Amino acid sequence: MTSHRRSTGWLEGLTHPIVLAPMAGATDGAMAAAVTVAGGLGTMAFAYGATPEIVRRETAVARAAGPFGIGLMNWQIGQQEGVLEAVVEAGPALLSLSFGDPGEVVPRVRELHPGLAIATQVGTVKEAQRALEIGVDVLVARGSEGGGHGLGAVSTLPLLQQVLDLAADVPVLAAGGIATGRGVAAALAAGAVGVWVGTPFAACLESPALPAVKAAMIAADSSQTIFTRAFDVAQRLDWPEQFGGRALTNDFTQEWADRLPELAAQVGESDDLTLRMRAARSEGDLSLAPVYAGQSVGLVHSERSVADVVAELATYRHYLRAALDRLG
Repeated sequence: MTSHRRSTGWLEGLTHPIVLAPMAGATDGAMAAAVTVAGGLGTMAFAYGATPEIVRRETAVARAAGPFGIGLMNWQIGQQEGVLEAVVEAGPALLSLSFGDPGEVVPRVRELHPGLAIATQVGTVKEAQRALEIGVDVLVARGSEGGGHGLGAVSTLPLLQQVLDLAADVPVLAAGGIATGRGVAAALAAGAVGVWVGTPFAACLESPALPAVKAAMIAADSSQTIFTRAFDVAQRLDWPEQFGGRALTNDFTQEWADRLPELAAQVGESDDLTLRMRAARSEGDLSLAPVYAGQSVGLVHSERSVADVVAELATYRHYLRAALDRLG
């Protein structure tokens, strides 16, 4: 295991141990700033089409409010010329390097900025062990309930317990299925230093997600999600095969989620479905386009402000005190 001295400065100064999950298409500089102002740590993702200029623009907005975090996808970094360097130069409090082995990227970041705190999302004990060997500063135990991309292997509570046992002195954030103060209290009581929350924020007023996407999340029930690679196959995205994505069910998943080989064959023969999927995403046609959301979507009932979501999550203190009172 690496002897790197892990950085924990990113956690200091937070009013609440709440980190906005970096979500492509649902976070930006303004969104990150709103979460930071509300007392958490705002983050943003730089994924498809990101450029150094976009990084500089969005991080300038976030920086005006205070500390911020950034999320990158390991498998995509080699396709984004100059983005990693621009991200490090922007000076985030926390850099998330997830989805794929971070072994090649972490040393590059350490060379550019030795003191930058690096997090990575893990979905299994094996992934957690690898991240610890590499020397990341923060583990995000992301359960299969979580929205968007990840491993659909282990749910949050069992994964969190295993990662906490393994991680010893390394901070662990809990992710997946957390949308209320009760969920935050459960994660903190288990030993997590904080929570990594996506779905409730994606439906916020400040989220750059399309209005139709937010409306679909607000209307959905927790049982109306599916973990699938079908959207990535249809869009010809180069996600590694071990990663799928949790999204709301729709007409497309009903037709194709269980027929991936046939879907891949159809996409390989024609660009039609790929072009229609891309158009559906820009136009908000949610019978075809994905709405990435976790099982906590059933706890999202209205389009709230970021401040309201943080305030709800911050009721964790009440639940922790109530639990201690019940135990005497």
